[in-house]
Amino acid sequence: MNRAPAKTPEGAAEAVGGALRFLSILLRLLALAVLLLAFRTGCYSVEAGKQALPFHFGKLVGDNAVEGDGRMHWILPRPFGRVVVLPAASAPQNLMSDSFWPAEANSALVIKSDESVDSTDPLVMGRDGCVLTGDSYLFHIRGNLTWTITDAASYWQAFGNADGDVAAAMKQSNLILRRLFDSALLAEASRRSVDEAFYIHLNDYRLAVESNLATRVKAQQMGITIGRLEIKPEDRRSIRLVQGTFNNVVAAQSKARSRVNAARKEALEIAGKADAESRKIIADAEIYRAGLITSTGNKAENMKAFLKVYDPKNPEAALASLYNSTMGEALAAVHEKYLIKKGDQQELRLQLSRLPKASAKTETKP
Repeated sequence: MNRAPAKTPEGAAEAVGGALRFLSILLRLLALAVLLLAFRTGCYSVEAGKQALPFHFGKLVGDNAVEGDGRMHWILPRPFGRVVVLPAASAPQNLMSDSFWPAEANSALVIKSDESVDSTDPLVMGRDGCVLTGDSYLFHIRGNLTWTITDAASYWQAFGNADGDVAAAMKQSNLILRRLFDSALLAEASRRSVDEAFYIHLNDYRLAVESNLATRVKAQQMGITIGRLEIKPEDRRSIRLVQGTFNNVVAAQSKARSRVNAARKEALEIAGKADAESRKIIADAEIYRAGLITSTGNKAENMKAFLKVYDPKNPEAALASLYNSTMGEALAAVHEKYLIKKGDQQELRLQLSRLPKASAKTETKP
């Protein structure tokens, strides 16, 4: 039986070296693949209208959120790093508060009764919400609020969770914000009468609730900024037991305001006409005054000129001159002049006025 020749020590060393080189190359390739995979899984981008909070080992990377600009960013891959994506500060969120609104009013199947008659339907507390005003009236009110996440780090610290569940955080923040919203609606209603809050100065009530809520949210340091609170006229109503009475009062107030506005309009029109008429009278008087002063001044100048040529010793000469100048002005003003010759003398006759021609009238006898 033939035996394989034994390898020499040099051949064995070369085989081991080749195996080690192959293993080294394989490990390098594997390490490169791991690095490429880690780099790829750690890359992320934030779309417009969003902001991201990158975390390494559970701690926030940097001080500010990454705004949505579409560029690529990198963090450590999971489980060492993660990214929480929230709505950007430029993306307002809406929150409707209907805790103080009647339950059946939200249904489209409600049949409206006569609005001038009080309803006999009972007010069910716990189902039909309402606020209590400062003058002890129960009233329904609802509003629509907009808010934004302006400090993402503070927001996530207040509402975040270990799982990075953004939906759960948004639900929790809406719940807390709704409670603060309802508290502000109640507080500002209790400081005002029902007329002041919901009929006469509804906008002042809205602004007060908005300011109250902003103060409460700022004190909680939730990273939220309150935008605009909207309370439309149709978002407030009296309870059904007195709704007819309230509607009649509001209708009477509206009618009274219409009459007052009409009276004010008429007063303005009368005052405008009187002012225009007075201005016209004053303007005519000024014109007459100026003309009278001018005429009197001209007469005074003429008298001064006459006195310069007047001679008390020979008054006929001055009077003849005055007579000639007066006749000249009179003749110049008359358009129709007739020269009539009588013998050796001539007469100048002036047509001062033309008499209307007599029209023949035919009388009809019965």
